[in-house]
Amino acid sequence: MKRAGRILLVTCGEGSVHALDVTSGEVLWRLSEPTRFSLMPTISRDMAMVVSGELGNGPGALYGLDLYSGEMLWRRDLEASPTGAPLGVEDTVCVPIQMGTKPTLAAFNPEDGALRWMTNDPGVGRGGAALAVDRSLVINAPGGRVTSLDLATGAERWTQSVAPVGGGDVPRRLEPILRGGALFVPASSVHVLRPADGSVFGATLECDLIPDVLRVDERGWLYVAEESGHVRAYAPAPQLSLVK
Repeated sequence: MKRAGRILLVTCGEGSVHALDVTSGEVLWRLSEPTRFSLMPTISRDMAMVVSGELGNGPGALYGLDLYSGEMLWRRDLEASPTGAPLGVEDTVCVPIQMGTKPTLAAFNPEDGALRWMTNDPGVGRGGAALAVDRSLVINAPGGRVTSLDLATGAERWTQSVAPVGGGDVPRRLEPILRGGALFVPASSVHVLRPADGSVFGATLECDLIPDVLRVDERGWLYVAEESGHVRAYAPAPQLSLVK
């Protein structure tokens, strides 16, 4: 499911995309095609983007739909099978696909479905989470590597490893969080990076909990919740520095 205001988009593995009113459950519109829609839709401005096909099972297609009427504005066949749900980031829609043995991330124009670029997938199709920051796409992959891609070209801006030596636990949710000009990245622990170049900003959080859910408030307080049911909160420690 994907919500946009009062509209709830639903796909459930059949050949239809449903748009429901979240307050009443009334069906606002329905798109039916001779295919399967089993991946979560995404939203880009006033458009809904859905991918047909099943994970790793034959080529799929990307559909651009009017969010309020369900009218199909365009359809684009994908060159390979999808490996994850589409990402709507700023004025770009990214779809992870499997090109033979090569995991690939393809970017499209949401206005007409035109292909913008294709590049190696840093981990979106493996369950990674992404965040748009200053015209770049920051991807936190399950293996403990964070990568920033230029949204205009797909070129890699930087990459940073946050995995401990010998690997580590993988959190249930990998979404990076931007607060106060810093990226808070959940891995086996919580790491703080500079969005511009990926350099480490401050020390790694000393916490024996796996950050299955991470939240950061406007004060910079961190809230770490583990699937076991334990929750901890951390406040920034004041430091003195020499100003010349």
